[in-house]
Amino acid sequence: MVIFIIPTLGLYHSQTKKLYAKRINEIDKTLQTLGSSASLNNWILEDQEIYKSIVMYYAIFLHVYSFMVKFISVFEFVTIIRCLKSEFQRANELLSDINILPISSIASELIEHKQADGSFLIERSLPVDSKKLFTALPSLRQAHSQMQIASLRINRSRMLLRTIR
Repeated sequence: MVIFIIPTLGLYHSQTKKLYAKRINEIDKTLQTLGSSASLNNWILEDQEIYKSIVMYYAIFLHVYSFMVKFISVFEFVTIIRCLKSEFQRANELLSDINILPISSIASELIEHKQADGSFLIERSLPVDSKKLFTALPSLRQAHSQMQIASLRINRSRMLLRTIR
């Protein structure tokens, strides 16, 4: 529809421009017969061409500017999405490491963490009743390994939060 409207409007404007040029020529002729040296024809028609070119350049500028703004906003959105995607991939890798690692490696990591923290020395210095230790040994091992896994998961999630921040 726009394809038909634009040529029709262009034809209409060109016809009106020709009509205005004829009328201005008549005015110029009457002014010259009266003795005036003013030439309105050149002045009005030249200004009209300058005005058209300014409007055309302004329209092109607005079109290009709006295109660039849209492009930059889309590019920024895609960049943010990619950053979030990479952070989620890193988080998934950290979480998958917890599920894949055997309990012995988790325990060794916990011991290293406790030695670095200094809490391992405090645990060794506490007195232990050996009779109670051996009677409840299987349940203690299970509870202790569950605690180790839970604390490792907490440490991994803390690391994950640090990397995300």
